[in-house]
Amino acid sequence: MAKTSHRVAIVGAGLAGLAAGRRLRDSGWDVTVFDKGRGPGGRSSLRRRDGFEFDHGAQYFTARSAQFLGLVEKWLDDGIVDHWNPRLWVFEQQSCSPSDSSTKRYVGVPAMNVLGRSLSEGLDVRQAIRVGAITASSTTGNARWSVSDDEQRLLGHFDTVLVTAPPAQAAPLLQPAKGLASEIGATPMVPCWAVLVGFDSALDVELDAAFVNHGPIRWIARNTSKPLRSGGEAWVIHASDVWSIQNQERQRDAVVELLCRELERLMARSGQEEIPGIKSVHAHLWRYARPRDECSVGCMFDDDLQLGAAGDWCMGGRIEGAYLSGCALAERVIASTSGPYLARP
Repeated sequence: MAKTSHRVAIVGAGLAGLAAGRRLRDSGWDVTVFDKGRGPGGRSSLRRRDGFEFDHGAQYFTARSAQFLGLVEKWLDDGIVDHWNPRLWVFEQQSCSPSDSSTKRYVGVPAMNVLGRSLSEGLDVRQAIRVGAITASSTTGNARWSVSDDEQRLLGHFDTVLVTAPPAQAAPLLQPAKGLASEIGATPMVPCWAVLVGFDSALDVELDAAFVNHGPIRWIARNTSKPLRSGGEAWVIHASDVWSIQNQERQRDAVVELLCRELERLMARSGQEEIPGIKSVHAHLWRYARPRDECSVGCMFDDDLQLGAAGDWCMGGRIEGAYLSGCALAERVIASTSGPYLARP
């Protein structure tokens, strides 16, 4: 039976889902990607507010493996990725100073969401759809699984279903593979509060980004220091793991007030005597920001049931990890179906 008759559903249009989808599509599979968001890319996203632009999820990415470096080189050649060389500082409890890090950092241009747009080209990506259930198909033929939305409307019948949502969302969907679902559900994730601040004038400090190794903030960045950014003076604050865990149910206004006050203290330490007026401010909770524990399983897949999962949480929590995890899952699917066509049990 031709590969094109093998239908694959992918739940989640983050970088893992898109990477898996492209690899399978390029190998001749019929791929449909479902995503609850309004645009592909997951946490590689852009938020526009009041004339400001913010990369409010993933701030930048690095590339270490030959496989991912090859993609990054293509992105650089295509002009959708550029190097970001911020004036990077490190704040300790009693000191602050420029960082001596030599890490190569990359960003999408003109925003991080171009990564998802690039990987989604040529894929059948259906946005604003929240998948609610994966059940055994009752149709005749070889399709094993029926996929429905959260209002029990049928989305289609598929031979293979891959879920690239965070573990807490993936596990309930993959209940037909109980062992797989149990393992995925036991993967703890850490939240992250992000606060997006737009000022009415530029901050007069000699830094564009900083790692903060104490207190409620973990990271700050001047979004407008990245290549080809537009809009006003925009800063992104990411709270620390511990603070985000302790305050994940806190009201947004309280989060904004506390983290903006903490940003003001950091800016005072770096030379900004008075913070400019704030024209725009917003808080967003990334409830499943990254895995709590380091994980390198690559992906999870049940060859017999043709159900699987992938995501950055399988590969260390970074953009590179998300991409490699999606590719690894696609390879598992290809390997499992390279022999005689798998008939439905």
